[in-house]
Amino acid sequence: MNIRNKKNGPWLLIVFYILTLSLTVIGMNRFLKVAEEVQEREAWGIDKIWIDEAKQIASPELTAMMKDITELGSVPWLLTGTVLIIGFFFIRRQFRFAMLFAMGMLGTSVVNTVLKDVYERTRPTPSLIEVQGYSFPSGHTMGALSFFGLILYVTMKSTLSYRIKAMVAGTCLLLILLIGWSRIYLGAHYLTDVVAGYVAGTMILIHCIVINEMDGYLQRIATRG
Repeated sequence: MNIRNKKNGPWLLIVFYILTLSLTVIGMNRFLKVAEEVQEREAWGIDKIWIDEAKQIASPELTAMMKDITELGSVPWLLTGTVLIIGFFFIRRQFRFAMLFAMGMLGTSVVNTVLKDVYERTRPTPSLIEVQGYSFPSGHTMGALSFFGLILYVTMKSTLSYRIKAMVAGTCLLLILLIGWSRIYLGAHYLTDVVAGYVAGTMILIHCIVINEMDGYLQRIATRG
């Protein structure tokens, strides 16, 4: 099979590459801007404002709720969820989706670890929960965006009803936002840590989606050819 002989093959591949490259450049510019501000301590003012706001609304009930929500972005929870989803797709012989989740979550873990070691930002104190490691970027936020973002993407590609898709979309987006806010509220991260986590997680998610779409397109071309 020769893709160059297909009428739309080369053009669609070029669009995919340009889209990925463009979004990568935009995302990296935003991430590096936040990282630069953190290193130069320019963003600490807004970080302090958000921490103070969290203290203003703190209550035992809200704290308990935020502790439960933040667990949804923890390594044990995301790892368990990822294994179950991969197993589900293997049983259904949907290997591309299984690889999609494996690639996305593994990439998130590796990138977050590398970035934390590069920037070595200490966490805010005091904190309402026990936390370890460096602060920038937020691993919970990155993991939540990648995990729930992939669930949302797979759901949108399914044959489920529009009502169910809307419910899944709303739930996933709400959880991504709440997990990010919970990290600030509990004193585990600064606002800029969470923003950087969203940016980095979004870039990983976009790459996973583009790679999956390209792979699917090539398989369809091979099948027709």
